[in-house]
Amino acid sequence: MKKINIEKIIAISGTPGLFKVISNGVKGIIVENIIDKKRTIVLNNGKIYSLDTIRIFINDGEIPVAEALYRLYETLNKNTAPHHKTGTDEEIVSTFEKAIPEYDKERVNISNMRKLFQWYNLLHQANMLEVKEDKEPSSDSDTSKTETTTKENNTNTTTEPTETNKSKKSRSKSKTEEAPIVTDNKEPAPKKRSRKEKSDNE
Repeated sequence: MKKINIEKIIAISGTPGLFKVISNGVKGIIVENIIDKKRTIVLNNGKIYSLDTIRIFINDGEIPVAEALYRLYETLNKNTAPHHKTGTDEEIVSTFEKAIPEYDKERVNISNMRKLFQWYNLLHQANMLEVKEDKEPSSDSDTSKTETTTKENNTNTTTEPTETNKSKKSRSKSKTEEAPIVTDNKEPAPKKRSRKEKSDNE
Protein backbone atom coordinates (compact mmCIF):
# COMPACT_ATOMS: atom_id res chain seq x y z
CA MET A 1 0.00 0.00 0.00
CA LYS A 2 1.37 3.40 -0.99
CA LYS A 3 0.97 6.40 1.27
CA ILE A 4 2.46 9.77 2.14
CA ASN A 5 5.09 9.67 4.87
CA ILE A 6 3.61 11.68 7.76
CA GLU A 7 5.63 10.13 10.55
CA LYS A 8 6.13 12.61 13.42
CA ILE A 9 3.77 15.14 11.80
CA ILE A 10 1.21 16.55 14.23
CA ALA A 11 -1.57 19.11 14.45
CA ILE A 12 -2.05 21.22 17.58
CA SER A 13 -5.53 22.15 18.74
CA GLY A 14 -6.08 25.91 18.50
CA THR A 15 -2.88 26.46 16.49
CA PRO A 16 -2.91 26.73 12.69
CA GLY A 17 -0.49 24.71 10.59
CA LEU A 18 1.32 21.41 10.88
CA PHE A 19 4.35 20.62 12.99
CA LYS A 20 7.11 18.06 13.08
CA VAL A 21 8.13 16.53 16.40
CA ILE A 22 11.82 17.21 17.05
CA SER A 23 12.33 15.80 20.54
CA ASN A 24 10.68 15.14 23.88
CA GLY A 25 11.32 17.53 26.75
CA VAL A 26 10.62 17.38 30.47
CA LYS A 27 7.64 19.74 30.33
CA GLY A 28 6.48 18.82 26.84
CA ILE A 29 7.65 18.22 23.28
CA ILE A 30 9.73 20.41 21.00
CA VAL A 31 8.07 20.89 17.61
CA GLU A 32 8.96 22.69 14.40
CA ASN A 33 6.51 24.41 12.06
CA ILE A 34 6.89 22.69 8.68
CA ILE A 35 6.55 26.01 6.80
CA ASP A 36 8.56 28.67 8.66
CA LYS A 37 10.73 26.15 10.60
CA LYS A 38 10.16 27.98 13.88
CA ARG A 39 10.45 25.79 16.95
CA THR A 40 8.35 25.89 20.08
CA ILE A 41 7.50 23.77 23.11
CA VAL A 42 4.08 22.19 23.42
CA LEU A 43 3.29 21.53 27.07
CA ASN A 44 2.24 18.08 28.18
CA ASN A 45 -1.32 19.28 28.78
CA GLY A 46 -1.63 20.58 25.21
CA LYS A 47 -3.93 18.80 22.78
CA ILE A 48 -1.96 17.36 19.90
CA TYR A 49 -3.03 14.99 17.14
CA SER A 50 -0.65 12.74 15.27
CA LEU A 51 -1.71 12.59 11.62
CA ASP A 52 -0.61 8.97 11.55
CA THR A 53 -3.44 8.03 13.92
CA ILE A 54 -6.29 9.77 12.06
CA ARG A 55 -8.61 7.74 9.81
CA ILE A 56 -11.20 8.52 7.14
CA PHE A 57 -14.40 6.50 7.06
CA ILE A 58 -15.23 4.56 3.92
CA ASN A 59 -18.19 2.30 3.11
CA ASP A 60 -16.54 -0.91 4.33
CA GLY A 61 -14.30 0.46 7.07
CA GLU A 62 -11.69 3.19 7.16
CA ILE A 63 -8.38 4.24 5.62
CA PRO A 64 -5.47 6.11 7.22
CA VAL A 65 -4.99 9.78 6.39
CA ALA A 66 -1.58 8.88 4.95
CA GLU A 67 -3.31 6.80 2.26
CA ALA A 68 -5.96 9.49 1.64
CA LEU A 69 -3.20 12.07 1.11
CA TYR A 70 -1.51 9.78 -1.39
CA ARG A 71 -4.77 9.34 -3.30
CA LEU A 72 -5.14 13.12 -3.51
CA TYR A 73 -1.52 13.34 -4.65
CA GLU A 74 -2.20 10.95 -7.52
CA THR A 75 -5.62 12.40 -8.42
CA LEU A 76 -4.21 15.94 -8.57
CA ASN A 77 -1.19 14.74 -10.55
CA LYS A 78 1.12 16.01 -7.79
CA ASN A 79 -0.37 19.52 -7.95
CA THR A 80 -1.96 21.55 -5.16
CA ALA A 81 -5.54 20.94 -4.05
CA PRO A 82 -8.36 23.50 -4.01
CA HIS A 83 -7.85 25.94 -1.13
CA HIS A 84 -9.55 24.80 2.06
CA LYS A 85 -11.13 28.26 2.60
CA THR A 86 -11.71 29.75 -0.84
CA GLY A 87 -12.58 26.56 -2.71
CA THR A 88 -16.29 26.04 -3.38
CA ASP A 89 -18.16 23.11 -1.84
CA GLU A 90 -18.72 21.65 -5.31
CA GLU A 91 -15.02 21.90 -6.11
CA ILE A 92 -13.99 20.34 -2.81
CA VAL A 93 -16.49 17.46 -2.98
CA SER A 94 -15.77 16.73 -6.64
CA THR A 95 -12.02 16.45 -6.04
CA PHE A 96 -12.50 14.40 -2.88
CA GLU A 97 -14.83 11.94 -4.63
CA LYS A 98 -12.33 11.40 -7.43
CA ALA A 99 -9.62 10.54 -4.91
CA ILE A 100 -11.74 8.52 -2.48
CA PRO A 101 -14.94 7.46 -4.29
CA GLU A 102 -15.90 4.93 -1.61
CA TYR A 103 -15.93 7.42 1.28
CA ASP A 104 -18.81 7.19 3.75
CA LYS A 105 -21.15 10.02 2.74
CA GLU A 106 -22.99 9.92 6.06
CA ARG A 107 -19.92 10.24 8.27
CA VAL A 108 -17.53 12.36 6.20
CA ASN A 109 -18.69 15.96 5.82
CA ILE A 110 -17.42 18.99 3.91
CA SER A 111 -15.42 20.28 6.90
CA ASN A 112 -13.52 16.97 7.05
CA MET A 113 -12.70 17.30 3.36
CA ARG A 114 -11.48 20.88 3.77
CA LYS A 115 -9.25 19.87 6.67
CA LEU A 116 -7.66 17.12 4.57
CA PHE A 117 -7.10 19.58 1.72
CA GLN A 118 -5.50 22.03 4.15
CA TRP A 119 -3.04 19.41 5.38
CA TYR A 120 -2.29 18.29 1.83
CA ASN A 121 -1.48 21.84 0.67
CA LEU A 122 0.72 22.50 3.71
CA LEU A 123 2.73 19.34 3.06
CA HIS A 124 2.91 20.27 -0.63
CA GLN A 125 4.19 23.75 0.24
CA ALA A 126 6.80 22.29 2.58
CA ASN A 127 7.87 19.81 -0.11
CA MET A 128 7.06 16.96 2.26
CA LEU A 129 4.79 14.82 0.07
CA GLU A 130 7.15 11.86 0.24
CA VAL A 131 5.62 8.64 -1.05
CA LYS A 132 6.48 5.39 0.70
CA GLU A 133 5.18 1.87 0.27
CA ASP A 134 4.47 -0.72 2.91
CA LYS A 135 5.68 -4.08 1.65
CA GLU A 136 3.75 -7.06 2.95
CA PRO A 137 5.74 -10.32 3.12
CA SER A 138 4.39 -13.07 0.87
CA SER A 139 2.92 -16.23 2.36
CA ASP A 140 5.49 -18.37 0.49
CA SER A 141 8.41 -16.63 2.13
CA ASP A 142 6.76 -16.96 5.53
CA THR A 143 6.25 -20.70 4.94
CA SER A 144 9.85 -21.23 3.86
CA LYS A 145 11.08 -19.31 6.90
CA THR A 146 8.93 -21.45 9.15
CA GLU A 147 10.21 -24.66 7.55
CA THR A 148 13.82 -23.51 7.83
CA THR A 149 13.36 -22.63 11.49
CA THR A 150 11.73 -25.99 12.16
CA LYS A 151 14.58 -27.86 10.47
CA GLU A 152 17.15 -25.91 12.44
CA ASN A 153 15.33 -26.62 15.66
CA ASN A 154 15.16 -30.34 14.81
CA THR A 155 18.87 -30.39 14.02
CA ASN A 156 19.77 -28.83 17.34
CA THR A 157 17.50 -31.15 19.33
CA THR A 158 19.27 -34.20 20.85
CA THR A 159 17.37 -37.28 22.00
CA GLU A 160 20.37 -39.09 23.53
CA PRO A 161 21.56 -37.81 26.90
CA THR A 162 25.09 -36.44 27.00
CA GLU A 163 27.86 -38.18 28.87
CA THR A 164 27.46 -35.73 31.70
CA ASN A 165 23.78 -36.58 32.00
CA LYS A 166 24.56 -40.31 31.85
CA SER A 167 27.18 -40.01 34.56
CA LYS A 168 24.78 -37.98 36.70
CA LYS A 169 22.10 -40.64 36.25
CA SER A 170 24.52 -43.48 37.08
CA ARG A 171 25.79 -41.65 40.17
CA SER A 172 22.25 -41.00 41.28
CA LYS A 173 21.35 -44.67 40.75
CA SER A 174 24.38 -45.98 42.62
CA LYS A 175 23.63 -43.75 45.60
CA THR A 176 20.11 -45.12 45.74
CA GLU A 177 21.31 -48.73 45.66
CA GLU A 178 23.94 -48.20 48.36
CA ALA A 179 21.57 -46.46 50.73
CA PRO A 180 20.68 -48.58 53.80
CA ILE A 181 17.18 -50.00 53.95
CA VAL A 182 15.40 -49.21 57.19
CA THR A 183 12.24 -51.04 58.21
CA ASP A 184 10.10 -51.16 61.33
CA ASN A 185 9.55 -54.97 61.25
CA LYS A 186 12.74 -56.19 62.97
CA GLU A 187 12.27 -58.73 65.82
CA PRO A 188 13.58 -57.54 69.18
CA ALA A 189 16.87 -59.09 70.25
CA PRO A 190 16.66 -61.66 73.17
CA LYS A 191 17.30 -60.17 76.60
CA LYS A 192 20.45 -61.23 78.42
CA ARG A 193 19.77 -63.20 81.59
CA SER A 194 21.07 -61.75 84.84
CA ARG A 195 23.49 -63.69 87.11
CA LYS A 196 20.73 -64.21 89.66
CA GLU A 197 18.50 -65.89 87.13
CA LYS A 198 21.37 -68.15 86.07
CA SER A 199 22.10 -69.31 89.66
CA ASP A 200 18.44 -70.00 90.40
CA ASN A 201 18.12 -72.10 87.29
CA GLU A 202 21.20 -74.06 88.13
